Amino acid sequence: FPVTILSRKIRSEHQLVLAGRIDSSEMPDLLKTLGAYHLDSKDIVFVDYIGDEDLQTLYYTCKLFILPSWHEGFGLPALEAMKSGAAVIGSNTSSIPEVIQNTEALFDPLSIDSISHKIEEALTNPQFLSSLKLSGKENAKQFSWDLCAQRAIKTFERLHTGTLYRDWE
Repeated sequence: FPVTILSRKIRSEHQLVLAGRIDSSEMPDLLKTLGAYHLDSKDIVFVDYIGDEDLQTLYYTCKLFILPSWHEGFGLPALEAMKSGAAVIGSNTSSIPEVIQNTEALFDPLSIDSISHKIEEALTNPQFLSSLKLSGKENAKQFSWDLCAQRAIKTFERLHTGTLYRDWE
């Protein structure tokens, strides 16, 4: 658990919220692991499924959104958080770098040191935290249903006129 590497000060000032369904059969092992790292229920809050309204509230109020996934389909949670103005850091694998578009915001999801250093940097460096919020909000604008529809229409038009394949030759 990367939070155990963080300083006591950082851990006492911030609470980690793990959002998402955790299979009940996995919870005993997870709690045992938490105990091995000297963490308890004060350090981490587990929330199950979060509805859209509560999820938006979570995005707007969190200090830092962390997406440590190493096999993400698209990275929609990161995009939603960025659109909400949250500072976002995430793994340097799968589609997440394409969504975040900021190499400074990425970490190796298989390295506790990499994750914890990026969390600490974001939570202790106000300029970095601010830059994550600004770049995230700006980068999120590139992903919209309107832009997607416009690109699709343009591609269909080029396909219909035969100009799409000429560009590939």
